[in-house]
Amino acid sequence: MIAMKRIFLLVFIFLTSFLYQTKVYADMCSVDVIHQYDSLINNVDVHYEYLGEFPNSDNGDFPTSKYHVIISGLINGLYVVVDDDSRVNSTYFGSDIPSGVVEFDMFVKDFDVDIYLDDCMGQIAKTISIHLPFRNMYASDERCSELSQYHLDICDEWYQGDLTYEEFLKITDPYFVVEMSNMEKVLSFVKKYMVFFIIGGVAIVVLIAFLIYRHYKRGVLE
Repeated sequence: MIAMKRIFLLVFIFLTSFLYQTKVYADMCSVDVIHQYDSLINNVDVHYEYLGEFPNSDNGDFPTSKYHVIISGLINGLYVVVDDDSRVNSTYFGSDIPSGVVEFDMFVKDFDVDIYLDDCMGQIAKTISIHLPFRNMYASDERCSELSQYHLDICDEWYQGDLTYEEFLKITDPYFVVEMSNMEKVLSFVKKYMVFFIIGGVAIVVLIAFLIYRHYKRGVLE
């Protein structure tokens, strides 16, 4: 009797497992099936708008670039997951969003928007990768304003290089070498050869004095 119960239990477990696996595989979609929905999947779009620099508690309240993110094109039968390793409640079902548009604000970072079909269990149909750029904090530096005619990359608002302020100063310093005026150049030349000018000046004075004396002496003799 006990043996029969064990046999029935094993048969029950086997059938339950078989039926569950059958359901899972039925819910999984082949690439060809997913391609049938390409027009709907490709209609999902992600764009963003720069809002400005705001204190970020995750960054020690340091001003950080903030964006308004808009996901559009969601319809019944699709859902998306915003994967940025931090957002909570980041799954959005098209069936719950009549407008098909999801909006939220986010500080600068990289994130993925994974698109799924309701009928394909946990199978990503498409991923849209988004890079929210940092605004270049040196773009508003006074130096960049003074050097605007040079159109320096490091002064571009969306320059993405990782520079310390010391490196920024080192790059911009050469542009602040002031060209000397003509008068400054003359004074610099005179200062450099001052000794020769003094000797030459003394020689000219002595020569003029000698000529005057000679002319005067000749007139007296006549």
